[in-house]
Amino acid sequence: MDPIALLTSAVMATIVSALLFLLPGAALGWLVLPGASTPLGRVGRAAGVSLLATLATCTVLARFGLLTGPAIVVSLVSLTAIGVVLRWSRVGVGAGVRRGIPWRRPMTRRARRWWAAAIAGSLLALGLIVLPSHLGVRPSLLPVSSTTWYYLNLAQVTADLGAFPSQLAEWGALRPFQTDYLPITAHTASALLLLPGDVLARLEVYRLIILALGLLFAALLFRRFVSGWAALLGAILLMGTVRLEQKFDGYRPETVALVLALFTLWLADRALAERSPRVFALALLSSTIVFLGHAEVFLVMAPALVGIGVARGLVVPGRGGGGLKAGLGLRLRRPSRRALSALLLAAALVVGGMGLGTAAGLVLTGEAGVLGYVVGSDSPAPD
Repeated sequence: MDPIALLTSAVMATIVSALLFLLPGAALGWLVLPGASTPLGRVGRAAGVSLLATLATCTVLARFGLLTGPAIVVSLVSLTAIGVVLRWSRVGVGAGVRRGIPWRRPMTRRARRWWAAAIAGSLLALGLIVLPSHLGVRPSLLPVSSTTWYYLNLAQVTADLGAFPSQLAEWGALRPFQTDYLPITAHTASALLLLPGDVLARLEVYRLIILALGLLFAALLFRRFVSGWAALLGAILLMGTVRLEQKFDGYRPETVALVLALFTLWLADRALAERSPRVFALALLSSTIVFLGHAEVFLVMAPALVGIGVARGLVVPGRGGGGLKAGLGLRLRRPSRRALSALLLAAALVVGGMGLGTAAGLVLTGEAGVLGYVVGSDSPAPD
């Protein structure tokens, strides 16, 4: 391939990836999710909020038949610009520019050590998880599973039409379009519209970014409970399990939903620990999109949400005194209103995610098909 064309494609892929997965959250994160005190938290916040924003934006555009390349770019650039303008109006243009240029501030020895460790850890995770996953489909980039073609077709048809179609040719007949993964289908369609290269190259870029985000959000979640290196090791072990490795080897809506579920769990833990209405609202939105994106992943995430609620409500954090001894170095809180509220908030994230997801599904499709799938009352497929 011509080196100039290859370089141009790489630059375009980088710009599109930043627009879909980084810039909106970097601009809006301080507003919708304040309190990221570490570089890992800020990077994770930017990626997570961007994923939420782009999933919601692309779904709305597809719902109204406006899912085109220019519309996507204008919408996401507008979201980014709104965040930048609001930030500058709050702190002043000069201060906003200075804060946006990290090399204008002296870097402490601790910060240098952190960035060195972060780079080393990132290279380790990429070398153990992302690079082998990419090499597994080289040089043809053909998916390792035939199911990828089915889910890719959903996104490709949506991209070609600029909207969710009502019917799809399948098994020699026209059948109702699969509406169980609408946010993820729309998001993937947007990537197919914007990324350069042929369809396999675009899908591979998208797949690898989702895999890298899974590592990032897993490390972000585990860092809430253990040290940074232990969190990174846990993320590598989680994403390297045989079950997940097989899932992420191809494109599936459930992998995107799982990545978002990890971010949702991080938001939920922050919401329960900090009792912040703003963080809780964002966690509820994320839970809703997981429900809309893949009901099975939501059913896996729901017990984890309840578990976090039990832990935050009943377990005394740290090694301090107080509470009732429960073995293994744990101390339990005495029954209190705070303990009960943590359990109720966790339950609200589960019930609220299902309720809002069902309502959004009704608006998008006119039916509650996803809820029927969850409760086991969905109608059988047509003959």
